[in-house]
Amino acid sequence: MIRRLASERAAEVTNAAAITQAKAAGLPPPAPRRVTGATVNRYMADLSRILAHAHERGWLPAMPAIPKASEPKKRVAWLTREQADALLEELPDHLRAMAEFALATGLRESNVRLLEWSQVDLQRAVAWIHADQAKAGKDISVPLNPDAVAVLRRQRGLHTRWVFPVPRWVKKATAEEKPRQVWDSPTGKVSNHAWRKACVRAGVPWLRFHDLRHTWASWHVQAGTPLPVLQELGGWASLSMVQRYAHLGVSHVAAWAGNVSGHGTTAVQPPVDGTNDNGPEGPLTEGKPLGWLMGLEPTTTRITRRSRPATVSEINDLRAARKRKTG
Repeated sequence: MIRRLASERAAEVTNAAAITQAKAAGLPPPAPRRVTGATVNRYMADLSRILAHAHERGWLPAMPAIPKASEPKKRVAWLTREQADALLEELPDHLRAMAEFALATGLRESNVRLLEWSQVDLQRAVAWIHADQAKAGKDISVPLNPDAVAVLRRQRGLHTRWVFPVPRWVKKATAEEKPRQVWDSPTGKVSNHAWRKACVRAGVPWLRFHDLRHTWASWHVQAGTPLPVLQELGGWASLSMVQRYAHLGVSHVAAWAGNVSGHGTTAVQPPVDGTNDNGPEGPLTEGKPLGWLMGLEPTTTRITRRSRPATVSEINDLRAARKRKTG
């Protein structure tokens, strides 16, 4: 039964409504989009929790195996400083303010969009997200850096409740009345036509608003913020969720990376007899590495170079001299 439920969930079409509407309008329907493996796994995780609860109560003798669908690994999408500047230049004013605040705080879209002035203390430079607004279900304290404070100061006076209201045009009561805008409600949706068009003009058509949170975390790691600190700043439930940004920082083993920089793996051997004249035809070694003479593999850097081919007698003499020296 569990395998059947997983198969049925995987076979569902996410854009079924769009296909139905296109067919009703006589238009070519879009290609069906199947549910991803990640969605199937989240669905089966709910079932797993239900069965685990039943097992703890003694209603099930054992936990059945829950199959997992494959989830392809995806890169974390983030912006460079130049890309972020280009995006902010293209966004309309109300979306630009939200994007700047997200880049400064790392807050999720809903937390930025529905932020209220009652959750902000500019004097102490701190904001907070209530537990029922947080994904992890815990209160989050948000320290505000100078960039975030500057955005909030510009937003003062637009609305008494909402920090990021959306402007709308008021219908004219008479023909003589001038058109005017009011800011009386929060932004309903960020990823709208204005957002997508601005992303295209900025050269980042793939960008989602949530990628600004990835960008904020990536910039933190690149600047040296420790992962446990970043976890607290971002309100993540576990440290494992922050590990996906770890590769962008400097590793704790970086101090040892230069131990072999510019060095070969064989030592430079001095002349065996102290005269640097190892044969009738002139110097053989000239202070070059002799690992190849001692039965060692040649190195990939500073490969042994000889001014002329060594004779068999010279090689034997060098080996005998080394044996006498090492005892």
